Amino acid sequence: MHELGLLTQMAETVTRAANENNIDHVCGIVLEVGEASGALPYTFEEYFPMIKEDYPVLRDASLRLLSIKSRALCAGCNAVYDLMKNEGACPRCGEKAKTVLGGTDVIIKQILY
Repeated sequence: MHELGLLTQMAETVTRAANENNIDHVCGIVLEVGEASGALPYTFEEYFPMIKEDYPVLRDASLRLLSIKSRALCAGCNAVYDLMKNEGACPRCGEKAKTVLGGTDVIIKQILY
């Protein structure tokens, strides 16, 4: 379950940013979770309360998750399409070769002080 590692890395990154800016209290974190990232959003919600207890600056922080659609560019016809919805194949021409444009990452979008 790599979500625990991602949450720990996020907590360390946010704590470092808060310390570098002389902030002693973070009230919220907005996290973008790409639907093709392999991360399960419910596990972030389930384990965030446990993880934040180890980081004093995050003790009262909330976590907001934004789901990001996975997008791809077809190598055959240049159509942009929803990667997950179409199971990796272009809905226009059926081509499976593609360039993934987004929706594969987990990103700290915003830190609320």
